[in-house]
Amino acid sequence: MTQGPITYWFQNLLRVQELPESVMLAVAQGLALLVLVLLAWVTHLVAQRGVVRAIRSLIKRTRNQRDDLLLQHGVFRRTARLTPFVVLFITLPLALPTESLPFVVLRGLLQIVMVLLLAFALDAVVNTLHDVYRDLPIAHRIPGQSFVQVFKLLLYFIAGVFVIAIALDKTPLYLLSGLGALTAVLLLVFKDTVLGFVAGIQLIANRMIAPGDWIEMGQYGADGDVLEVGLNTVKVQNWDMTITTIPTYALISEAFRNWRGIRVRRSPPQTLGAHRCSQCVLLR
Repeated sequence: MTQGPITYWFQNLLRVQELPESVMLAVAQGLALLVLVLLAWVTHLVAQRGVVRAIRSLIKRTRNQRDDLLLQHGVFRRTARLTPFVVLFITLPLALPTESLPFVVLRGLLQIVMVLLLAFALDAVVNTLHDVYRDLPIAHRIPGQSFVQVFKLLLYFIAGVFVIAIALDKTPLYLLSGLGALTAVLLLVFKDTVLGFVAGIQLIANRMIAPGDWIEMGQYGADGDVLEVGLNTVKVQNWDMTITTIPTYALISEAFRNWRGIRVRRSPPQTLGAHRCSQCVLLR
């Protein structure tokens, strides 16, 4: 097998030691891999302490507050974590023969790590876009929490498919073609998620509920403001400051009352068990 350039260079240096060929080859490959690891480590330091810090200082100098969300969710930090593994993946043929077993194993491990790190970086990007969307006026009428959760679920599902495909040395399309037989099982496992996603679309399309609405749903003990409309649950803060969690699909299948049509002015309840605000004024 044709050795990598770095391994071949170390072999020539070690020939003067008159070592056995197998030992000399193993030592040369180990030294070559050590050089690549050091190169990846230096690249990581440059990316994290150089590029990321420069971007952070540049963003903090801008007046736009939305770009600060990129730092808050660690988009650049997570992306920079990819650099050493990309460097190792590109430079690995310089140390190991491409047809050898160690090369195949290390390449597969590097691909799995890069897929997972890329998924984490995209997760941070989605969180940033969601925070930007929540500041828009339309976010009160069309909450995006459920869509974000569905996108993340699909993101990690695709990442899992790629990881399994790499581990089995198959194409992702080969695995996806076999998911048809597992459709019934997947629907059973993700039943609540599917029901919640469909219910969330109906709630948003019909403008039945939005964060900040005052809803009343006696069968679940909910009577207060909607905090969050998620994929599987809706969180309601009651007047006694307790939190009630309602399945999203229950808002479609069961009756509830939405007091959005009135604006209320409420004062803090005098007792913990107060059922409703002490003052409600209808504003015409």
